[in-house]
Amino acid sequence: MELVEEAQVEHASAKDLIAQLEAADEIDEAYDAKVKVLGEYIRHHIKEEEEEIFPEVRDMREELDELGQQMHARKADLMSELGLEAEPEEKEKADEHTQAAGRGKSSRGQQSAIRGSR
Repeated sequence: MELVEEAQVEHASAKDLIAQLEAADEIDEAYDAKVKVLGEYIRHHIKEEEEEIFPEVRDMREELDELGQQMHARKADLMSELGLEAEPEEKEKADEHTQAAGRGKSSRGQQSAIRGSR
């Protein structure tokens, strides 16, 4: 998917600009220009995701939920291997995903079902 490669380049460019801004010693015209360009990158990127990428994967919700659960589990494994502790919020999310996976539904799916029953 060409859009994914483009999105990866945009993410890398944004991260580079953020690093430059964080490393800046003073706020000058160059700094202001970088902030402006970063804002433009982000607005463009969000628009592209919302209008082009998300509609293409909308029908893949179950697969994306499963992928998200796998990514959370892998992150927890890696943090454990490195002796790092997950943030409390991350632990709660991982626990919710583990419980939801055991019940066959993601927590997002349950929230949607609850909202739909109101």
